[in-house]
Parts: sequence; structure tokens; C-alpha cells
Amino acid sequence: MLRLGKDGALKALSERHIREMDFTGTPLSTMVYLRPAGYRKDEDLKRWLKRAINYAKTLPPK
Repeated sequence: MLRLGKDGALKALSERHIREMDFTGTPLSTMVYLRPAGYRKDEDLKRWLKRAINYAKTLPPK
């Protein structure tokens, strides 16, 4: 599960191994689910984590 923000999630949905994150019957517009086939290589996982971390850095501190 990755939190990428609205724009980042929308962009990610066009990529392989990504689907909408849905906990409640309604897709979450800021999050996506990365299927295991999408991170079989360490560099694939690092790339996805970097995208999520970069988005998280834009959020205000809690």
C-alpha cells in the first residue's frame, strides 16, 4: 500500500501491478496497492518507496 497523493496515485494507476486501494467499497484517491509482482527486484521497491516518501515530505508535520 502506497500513499502517493491524488496526482501521484492517478499517475501510478496507469502503471503495471498497481490497482486502486479500496478499504470501504470506495477507492481512496490518494493511495494505491502495489501487487507483489511489481516489486520483485529491490530497485523496483526502492523506486516505489521513494515516490511515497517524496509525497510524505510534502505533508505538514503532525
